[in-house]
Amino acid sequence: MEQLASIAAKYVTETRRLAALPSSTEDTFYPAIRNLLAAILEQRRLPFEVRTGTSEARPAGSDRPDFVLADSALFVGVFGEVKRPEVSLREMAVSTDRDDQVGRYLARTGVVLICNVRSFGLLVCRPGTAREPGTPVVPAERELIVTVDLW
Repeated sequence: MEQLASIAAKYVTETRRLAALPSSTEDTFYPAIRNLLAAILEQRRLPFEVRTGTSEARPAGSDRPDFVLADSALFVGVFGEVKRPEVSLREMAVSTDRDDQVGRYLARTGVVLICNVRSFGLLVCRPGTAREPGTPVVPAERELIVTVDLW
């Protein structure tokens, strides 16, 4: 657990530094996010790896999630969405931007890990929500059940 606290402290230091740079984009934060999540998965002995910059097929084209938690066979268990620190997790949870990207991810896995660099949130479908491939889960059917603030 002490090692995880050290990794989290490094994450906070690095992401605050990056956030202060005017040239930083969402992609700028991917390595720090990947390192933090990979450490958590390893510490919890979970069989997933963190992949950034992937392209996932969908019925009408492809998606480019910011990151995925996938197993060695590339089965995607969780999609991840990243925004800059000034965007709130609540805004992300109800976003329909990019052809309802978050809603499409929820339709596929039932869960999305959202991150605004400062915080992480676990977004799920409300109980009883019917998920249909290719049909985004609407904002009213989404629930942000857990958030973790790091900054």
